[in-house]
Amino acid sequence: MDEKDREIQELRRQVESFKAEPVRRGRWEIHEDASWAGGGFTKCSACGYGYSWGGFFAVEEWPFCPNCGAKMDLEGEAHEQD
Repeated sequence: MDEKDREIQELRRQVESFKAEPVRRGRWEIHEDASWAGGGFTKCSACGYGYSWGGFFAVEEWPFCPNCGAKMDLEGEAHEQD
């Protein structure tokens, strides 16, 4: 077995051992609540993590949740797993 064959065999092993995760999908839920800093929070529908308003960034403009990685492409729907 030459070097090329060994490289191909190793690549096959790597591909076969790859474990893909399903894409998480969600949407940003806006909640007004005076008890939170900034007067409210934005919550990920997939993991439920909340982000205070008035922070360093407007998370509701992000295309994904920094906490769970869910893709924010659902509009007005409950979260789902693909």
